[in-house]
Amino acid sequence: MAHLKQHIGLWQGTGLLVSTLLGSGVFIVPAMTASLAGSWSLLAWVLMGGLILPIVFTFASLGKRYPDAGGTAFFVEQAFGERAADAISWLFLSVIMIGPPVVIVTATGYLCQTFGLPESQHGIWQFLLLGSMLGLNLLNMKTAAWIQSFISFGICSTLLLAVGLYLYGHPVSLPATAFSLTNLAQATGLIFWCFVGIEAIAHLSGEFHHPERDFPRVVMLGMLIALVLYLCLSTVLLSSGFYGNEAQNLTSIIQLMSSLTGQTGHLLIGLFGLMTCFIAVNLYITSFSRLFYSMAERGQIHAWAGKLNRYGAPTNGLLITCGLIAITLLLRMNVHLPLDGLIGYANGVFVLIYLSAALSGLKLLPGKERKLAIMATAVCLLVAASLALHTLYAAAVLGACLLHKRHPQPDNQK
Repeated sequence: MAHLKQHIGLWQGTGLLVSTLLGSGVFIVPAMTASLAGSWSLLAWVLMGGLILPIVFTFASLGKRYPDAGGTAFFVEQAFGERAADAISWLFLSVIMIGPPVVIVTATGYLCQTFGLPESQHGIWQFLLLGSMLGLNLLNMKTAAWIQSFISFGICSTLLLAVGLYLYGHPVSLPATAFSLTNLAQATGLIFWCFVGIEAIAHLSGEFHHPERDFPRVVMLGMLIALVLYLCLSTVLLSSGFYGNEAQNLTSIIQLMSSLTGQTGHLLIGLFGLMTCFIAVNLYITSFSRLFYSMAERGQIHAWAGKLNRYGAPTNGLLITCGLIAITLLLRMNVHLPLDGLIGYANGVFVLIYLSAALSGLKLLPGKERKLAIMATAVCLLVAASLALHTLYAAAVLGACLLHKRHPQPDNQK
């Protein structure tokens, strides 16, 4: 089979990861944690920033040593064999129909709100956005990475502008909040989902120019940039008071920017909200298609799914991914599918994927790196327990995936 090209450098990779981490909740999670824990939410950000580090280091170490389009599934294969890797591959693919559609719906909401488009057109715009993601991914990864890095730079600059304008004209005054261990724990658990995205960039590790050098740097730098932005936004929101009930939380950043710059700021945040969602979904579409390519190369599915176009993009894997997302979008137009439910089930799957990477690190990594993998395993188990029924759903999917058998490989692929 043809092989994926090594297009991605340090800054393109960092842009891809930062945009994905921000797309996980930059416009709503800071306000939600402020509503839950008040000023103590800043402590929650610091706590989760510390707790997530072992997972970050584990992914960085595994990606450096085992760069491959299979991502976490490849790590699992090296540690526990083909059968376990197959199960993790299918588990990750199970997110296609429950994760990306949520963010596409959110992106459409920003688009229609920004330009005053009628609600009746939401479905049309959802499919147009999905089509544009398909078109972007059919280009070579170098072009797509540069485009997404440019958008990521714009998002970070806009958010820092909002923080800077507020701090320039207003003193920081945090509200007095009574300490509650329960609220602090809930806020910390919520923040975990702002750092979902490392497993997606892992599927692109084999497309880095120098994965052994740049992949760990991308993971560390991306996480640091995202954490600093989240902390800054949380501080400003706590001081400004743009949080509270669900309606306020969903529009907190838009309210903040509008209060500072008027209609121009509202338009700017709306556009970047759209683009944040766009590139977050786009990276997942990219990672899903790379996993289809990897699975076809290893005989987990038919070789047809791994076909590459002249730009080195897995065309058929992209078509399968976008087709499955389109099915959910169609269903949602005709049947009520609650977004919070879809998010919860997707989160349960992601925790098990993170846990499988951490367990792989226990077996594959030496010395200090192995100790960090032990800590990462403990963090994942803690979060998995907190998700309760959603984790049970993911465990049931994983059990079903373990029953799947590989597609027989033709002799010329063995």
